[in-house]
Amino acid sequence: MASLFAMLLATSHVADWFIQVDHGVDLASVEEGWFARQFPIWDEIRKLANGLKHAKRVHVDRLSHEDPVPSLDLSWGHNGFWNGETWAVEWNSEWRAVSRLCELFLGDFEARSSEMPSPPLRVRRTL
Repeated sequence: MASLFAMLLATSHVADWFIQVDHGVDLASVEEGWFARQFPIWDEIRKLANGLKHAKRVHVDRLSHEDPVPSLDLSWGHNGFWNGETWAVEWNSEWRAVSRLCELFLGDFEARSSEMPSPPLRVRRTL
């Protein structure tokens, strides 16, 4: 469980690193929700990492047919090893392993990030 939580936290901070380090832009000045619109799976990961959404233990037979059995979650000695359970969340009306959502986002981010423009800045209103 601790390794899964660490994975969620690290993955949720990709947006921070991309915006602040790669583009040198202060997070507070970026248009709200921009990164989440680019990567909807990341927004789900962010909600899990911040405790706004909760994963559940489900049997691997309930996972989306697109998910391979998550070997990261089902290692020898893991509580779910003998009963075939893993941590999952409902995503687009299907149960998806949390580890798989992280993998999908990171793969998509790696493929697209080098071609993404700088994030749009918030419009500051003055009176």
